Amino acid sequence: MDDSSRDDVVTVDSDGKITIRVERMEVEHIYPCIFNGRVLLFIKDEDGMLNCYEVEDDDLKGKIMDNPSHDSIVRILQQIISNEKV
Repeated sequence: MDDSSRDDVVTVDSDGKITIRVERMEVEHIYPCIFNGRVLLFIKDEDGMLNCYEVEDDDLKGKIMDNPSHDSIVRILQQIISNEKV
């Protein structure tokens, strides 16, 4: 799936309704959503279950909001994971 088709998997409409097209999600792929100042990360696991995580750390949230692309978010999260393993 190319990046343009990933962009419409999670959308927010003008009424503030979040739509998630689970059937189009790739397994273990992060789908970010910025909604009302909150950063939400949606992930479909290998069992097809939808998981949602909210980023609450203000520094991390700011980094993600500055560049909400998938690649940027993955890079940020990998940096955090590698720092925690030390």
